[in-house]
Parts: sequence; C-alpha cells; structure tokens
Amino acid sequence: MIVVGSGAAGLSAALTTARAGLRTLVLERTEVIGGTSAMSGGLVYAPGSPLAQAEGYEMDRAAVTGYLEAVARRPIDAALLAAFLDAAPAMVDQLLESGLALRLTGLSDYYRRVPGAVVGHVIAAESFDPKTLGDLAVRVRHSPYRDCTPPWTGGMALIASLVAACAAAGASIWTSCRATRLLSEDGAVAGVEVHGAGAPVLARASQVILASGGFEFNGALVREWVGKTLEGAWSCPGNEGDGLLMAQSVGAALSAVGEVQWYPLLRLSDEVRESAPLFADAGPARNLPGSIIIDSQGRRFANESGPYQDFGRALGGRVPGRRPAWLVVDQAFLDAYRLACFGDRPLMPPHWLTASTPAELAVLAGIRPGVFEQTLRTFNEAAAVGKDPAFGRGEDELDQVWGDIEKEGAATCLAPLERGPFHATRIYAGCSGTTGGPRVDASGHVLNGRGTPVPGLYAAGNVTAQLFGDASPASGATLGPGLTFGYLAGRGAVAALGQSGSVAPVR
Repeated sequence: MIVVGSGAAGLSAALTTARAGLRTLVLERTEVIGGTSAMSGGLVYAPGSPLAQAEGYEMDRAAVTGYLEAVARRPIDAALLAAFLDAAPAMVDQLLESGLALRLTGLSDYYRRVPGAVVGHVIAAESFDPKTLGDLAVRVRHSPYRDCTPPWTGGMALIASLVAACAAAGASIWTSCRATRLLSEDGAVAGVEVHGAGAPVLARASQVILASGGFEFNGALVREWVGKTLEGAWSCPGNEGDGLLMAQSVGAALSAVGEVQWYPLLRLSDEVRESAPLFADAGPARNLPGSIIIDSQGRRFANESGPYQDFGRALGGRVPGRRPAWLVVDQAFLDAYRLACFGDRPLMPPHWLTASTPAELAVLAGIRPGVFEQTLRTFNEAAAVGKDPAFGRGEDELDQVWGDIEKEGAATCLAPLERGPFHATRIYAGCSGTTGGPRVDASGHVLNGRGTPVPGLYAAGNVTAQLFGDASPASGATLGPGLTFGYLAGRGAVAALGQSGSVAPVR
C-alpha cells in the first residue's frame, strides 16, 4: 500500500492499512511530516464519537444532517454524508485503540442559530511530548503560527500522535519523496513514480491512496480554476496539486475545483517559508473591538467579526473595487491588542500605513478621503452605543466568543475608532486550502467520468472534492472528514485486497 501525503488524512489511511497487516509506505514530498494538518489548530469534527457518548452527548442524526445541509453552500452528496456520519465514530475508536490521547473540546457548531447546532462534535489531541517519538520527532512539521515549545499542542500534537501510532503499526514514512506519476498495470493503478534525492524510482503497490492536499500553491491551477480573487494561503507550501493531476491523468472526474477554504490573512513582514510568503491569521485583529475593514473605495462590505470562511468569501468575491482591502485600527486598539494581533515587530512600511487623521490615512491608501471619513463616522456613531445596523457586528454569540471575552455583549468585538494616530495594513483574500478535486465514493474510491471506480486508486482530504465544499459548519470541519475518509479509503483498499486485520468496523 502506498499513501501519498502525510497530513491527517494520509496518516489515518496509513494507520488503517498498517493495522490490517498491509505493508504500508507513506510518501511525503517535503522534508517534514504533517502538511497543513500540523500547521493547524488540530481540531477534529467527528459527530457521535465515543468521547461524546461517554459524556452524555447522544448524536441526533436527523438534526446533524439537517444542520449540515442548511449551512452548506451547495448540496451535500447524501451517500458521502451518510458514510461520514457512519464512520466518524469508528475512526475515533481506531485512534483511541491505537494509543492516541484525545479529548472532547466542548466547542459548539459555528452557526448556533441554525436548528441542529450543538456542542459535542469537536475533539482534539491532548498535548504530546515529542521525546516519546525519538528520532521521528525532528521530522514532524513545526507550525509557524503556534507555540512549538514542548509539549506540543494543536495540529502538531495530532500529527505526532498519528506518526507514533503509524510507526507502532509498522507503517513507514519517507520524506523528500515526491510522487509525480501513477503507474498502471492491466488497467489498474499499480504504484507511483517517486522523485527524491537520486534518480526517479518506480514504487509498485497493490493500491494507492492519494492524500496530498490541495493545489493552492500551484499558480497555474489557481488561475485556471479559482481566478485572481485568491491572494494567498497559509497552508503547507507543498500543496501544488500533485495528487489531483495524477488522478486526472487516469481519468478521474473532478468536482468543485473552483472552491477554496476562504480565510482572511495579513502580510506583516517579508518573511518567506519554503519559498512562499508567510501570511498571518487576520482573525484576532478583525474580531476585536476597535478595528474596521474597508474596500478600495473606503467602504465596509461585511461583518468583520463573522466566521472566517464567510468573511473570507466576501473579501474574495468578484466585486469591483473590493480589493485591495484594508484593516484599519486606531492607537487605542494597538495599546490594548498589538501583541495578540501583530506580535512585537515594528508597524512600518511597506506593510503598514500610519497617519494622524483618517483623511491622511485614506490618501496614503489611495482611497477618497471623504468616503472613508463618512464610513468611519457612521460606524463610530453606532459602535459607541453597541450597534452595527449595516452588518450586525457583535449581535451573534459567535462574534462575541472570538472577541475580547473580558468585555460583555457587543463590546467584545465592537468599538469606535477615535484616537489617532490611525494605522492600516492590507488584508488578503486567502485560504487554508482548496476544496475541489477528484470525486470519491463512500469507500474513498476515486471515480471516473462514468461514475465508476478507478481500479486501485483511493483518495482522502483536500486532494478530493470536499464533503462540505467551501463551507465550514464547525471547528475541525476539514480534519474531521479528512481523517474519516482516510480511514474509509484505508478500509476500502483493505477490502479490495481481501484482507481482514484489526480495522475498527463501521457501526
């Protein structure tokens, strides 16, 4: 068995096949293990998990299905959704049986006003001591967005736990090995061509599982399928669409390739990681009180404190004059939140503009001063009394959860900008990954244009057409389906080979 990609989806697949007794090899094109999963918060959306059941959270399947269908932006494939809800508890069972220390987070689904939104679906890995990994610890990707001081938490803890489980099950993980071509034999996928330090190697296998992430760092594919609205990404720079292109070469049907996991980002320095610009999360700054986001005309266009995917989508919309967009704060905001939002680096050009008055700031940003001044005046008058009649900032409980929790009500995320100097930095329509790719069935089998499985080929994670598309119903809505469909792909591949082994059954 060959698994291409070492993020959560790939390691879940590898764990499943290795536990069933298959010789399993994971190929990772970068120097380190974990992909975007290791860079993330590590949260996992898994309704009905044994952890939830142990704490008294019984899954109402009809309610969960209704909620997910209500918040999705396109119809969810009913068969895939059923497979996910069936298998997520079994996937978590397998992780627990394999030694992963997991906990229930107590987080609620995002859209709390939608019927079916509940607490109890989101789990996470407990902190992880990298010393227990031995020599493997240095091969785990470090997140540039989180504290990497041991013990590891978040995505690094999840990936390290999966690596330990895979190693214990007998799976091998090779880094700096890029799979570039699928091998075929008698009409079936039978391995991959691998490029590493030396000459290309033909690695043969009975089945191949693609879990190599999206294509957000492939400029040509982004321009072709997403367009110029996507301005950056804060995911793994190795996500160049390798798996998608390989699947396409053997006739895989593609779906939703124009969709991405929208995420508003900041560019606070010239720092580069793995030849890619290092972006930062705009979340803290846009959610806290005393900030405002305007388009290139000086106008607000959305609730700055809304869910990241909703605001990111609004920012990336094909609306004339929407970009370049600007995050604007006043000195009171910096005095209160500078370190939490921007770190201790100087707020200097070219990444920052600073002026004594809103009019002067508008001129520096190339915006008509009168328009921005009116926008700010209207916003300030309403924010002073805890209101935002234009976009409802601060009205939703989720807005308030992500704001300043030491305040109450709308004041957690809503305040006027009044004390100069005033500061502005570009806010970018970014993403945490693309969400389109090969179509798969309920066993993770890649489908061709006729809707029939491509023999020997499976896929999971962001390389595929994602279950929820570019919507995010809850924290962990990428890792949860990724882990689950990695598990399903592993089970499907095992079943195709007639193996048994210790694979946790779907209930």
